[in-house]
Amino acid sequence: MFTPAGIASITSQTVNMPQPTYGNAGQPCFSPDGTKFAWKNGFTQFGAFHDVRILSFDRCTGNFDSLGYAIHYNYYGFGLSFSSNSRYLYYSSGGYIYQLDTNAPNITSTDTLVAAYDGYCYPYNFSCTNFWLMYLAANGKIYITSSNYVIDLHYINFPDSSGTACDVVQHGLRVPSYTFRGGLNHPNYYLGCDTTSGCICYTGVQNIAQHDFRFRIYPNPTKNNQLSIGYLLPQNKSGTFQIFDVTGKLIFNYNLPPWSNEQSLKLPELGGGVYQCVVRSDEYFSSKKLAVIR
Repeated sequence: MFTPAGIASITSQTVNMPQPTYGNAGQPCFSPDGTKFAWKNGFTQFGAFHDVRILSFDRCTGNFDSLGYAIHYNYYGFGLSFSSNSRYLYYSSGGYIYQLDTNAPNITSTDTLVAAYDGYCYPYNFSCTNFWLMYLAANGKIYITSSNYVIDLHYINFPDSSGTACDVVQHGLRVPSYTFRGGLNHPNYYLGCDTTSGCICYTGVQNIAQHDFRFRIYPNPTKNNQLSIGYLLPQNKSGTFQIFDVTGKLIFNYNLPPWSNEQSLKLPELGGGVYQCVVRSDEYFSSKKLAVIR
């Protein structure tokens, strides 16, 4: 426990959950809202299997509590990622991707197969795009690496959607160089203090009394369909970025995640002229003009 004077105590906790079988540690992760934690455990010595452990996490006390787990036999895997809304948990097992609804009363009963590896290999027979580690990116999609040297990544288009509506796109993103297993992960650096249950937060940063809601777009003017946006949303709040033409017609809409403040966007084909760009979040609203040169 931390206090203004430093560390006040160091304690241990026993979680009411079956002891995992020793084996290969999988990918651990916290949910974006900081309330849940999950990790994987795999074992291959006496037949492949893996299990997924899910716990709630109290950011005030630092305590964990068992929420549930899922076990699969005959294959193992390592990838694990929460969706951007912290509800759905995805995990991979080499040839399969599953989804769990962590808000359900019985999480195990929601175990749903959302993708099966289609056997794609490119450009060599050993460059096969099975499912390995997962990464929730700033655009809200989940990207998935493979255990081989590949140049194509998988991604989940709509991780906040239930079942196969999440839309797993296999080998849908070609990258400029070979990748091998590894992926990137980052926490929600903008999560802030948990004051929902009266928890006292000790930080070295003073809270801003009133949010300074603004954004920037560049390059402006633009000559192509690429646009970058820098923004600062109210803490822990998502938002939208919209573009309107001179008639007020909405021609582009993009969801802004709460844990990011920079996005690179590919716009639709826009004719030359001036457009209105708008960022919204809760009651906040800000706009800028975008010039397109053709």
